[in-house]
Amino acid sequence: MQLALDHALILHGDLPAGRAALERLGFRPTPTGHHGQGLGTANATMMMPDRQSYFELLAVTEPTPKNAGKRAALAALGPHLFGLAVQGDAREAAERFAALGLADGPAFDFARAVDLPGGPQDAGFSV
Repeated sequence: MQLALDHALILHGDLPAGRAALERLGFRPTPTGHHGQGLGTANATMMMPDRQSYFELLAVTEPTPKNAGKRAALAALGPHLFGLAVQGDAREAAERFAALGLADGPAFDFARAVDLPGGPQDAGFSV
């Protein structure tokens, strides 16, 4: 299995403050996306000039059991580069990373609403 980088994730404890900092650097973050299903997180993304590369600002918005690891990482390190998202089979990648001691849990599926030109639709993800 070959893995290709999809995007980098920056974890921040305060999404509005993180957005403001990125705006001061000249980025224009996307509208906030709220993750449901007990994840207790939200994000914004910043596209690079090539319009293919991007990075994700991820924040805990509500403490839940599913984001305990993210809260612990924030408490220990503050805002930081938290991870890399790869293209391909999330479950296989998680198993391979876990074998190397680099995964914080098994892969799982979730969906959230996204606003598209034709109206809101659900987007599904395996992470």
